[in-house]
Amino acid sequence: MRGRGSLLHSAPPLRASGGVRAAIAMVSYMILARVSPVTHSVGNCVKRVVVIVTSVLFFRTPVSPINSLGTAVALAGVFLYSQLKRLKPKPKTG
Repeated sequence: MRGRGSLLHSAPPLRASGGVRAAIAMVSYMILARVSPVTHSVGNCVKRVVVIVTSVLFFRTPVSPINSLGTAVALAGVFLYSQLKRLKPKPKTG
């Protein structure tokens, strides 16, 4: 059983984690103010795929075929969305 000292040792990493999460939320709101909600959602999807792939490579986590398929589908969806968005002309304002 650990004493109270272990709680004090875990406080700085918890504070750092909370600070990073707060910064991520602020950046997310700043990005959302500049892009459409759909683009923001696609960016979030890409971020998740990058985090998953990075963690798999860094921690050498075994990946099942269904996990690989899901990642591939997510990447294909993002690619298709970006291609379609590029083809669609922006409406003229003014």
